Amino acid sequence: MSLIKFAVNGQNLYPYAKENILASDTLDFIQCQFEFSETWEGMEKTAVFTQGENMYLQLLAEDSCYVPEAVKEGYFYLSVMGVKEGSRATTRPLKLYMIKSGYSSGSIEPPPPDIYAQILQLAKEAQETAQSVRDDADEGKFDGKPGPEGPPGPAGAGVPPITEQDNGKFLGVFDGKAVWLAGGAGSGNVVSPEIYTIRALDLEEYNSLEQKDKNTLYLIKG
Repeated sequence: MSLIKFAVNGQNLYPYAKENILASDTLDFIQCQFEFSETWEGMEKTAVFTQGENMYLQLLAEDSCYVPEAVKEGYFYLSVMGVKEGSRATTRPLKLYMIKSGYSSGSIEPPPPDIYAQILQLAKEAQETAQSVRDDADEGKFDGKPGPEGPPGPAGAGVPPITEQDNGKFLGVFDGKAVWLAGGAGSGNVVSPEIYTIRALDLEEYNSLEQKDKNTLYLIKG
């Protein structure tokens, strides 16, 4: 939409733009917007387009209207009139110019029906292709083959396997590794220059330690 603004003060009609050259053959496209002074308040307003002996009236809804399609190339005049309870207001006509456009009745033609059919067929094929790709993906057809097995990771620091030879032993930790240690009834003695502390813990307490001291002998309670 193209908008042209005018000011109406008393009987004077002024364009906001210095020059308004319009192109012909438009339909509901060139909109004229009017701003009225207080003297026009409450009036039913009409725009008057005059070209030669022809006159075209456009009722102003919300103080605006479209240039009629019937206005052709050449000069034409625009004015405004208003009525209210038997009184009538008018303005001096404003001279405007309309140039010939490139439009002709044969300029725009709808495409032949077979074009619509081709477009619909292409859209249908695109939808079917997208659905086929989605189904193949759901069935795993795009999944690659499993890769080679990676190297084994480092030995864990968990509880070592229990064998028959470990009966009667208790679980201890040296350098962060769990080992089975021989023990006996009674107090027993464990002596090593690398061990500064001996701690007896439940397995859960031992696993919850954030950091383990390599110079501490941890005994897991059975």
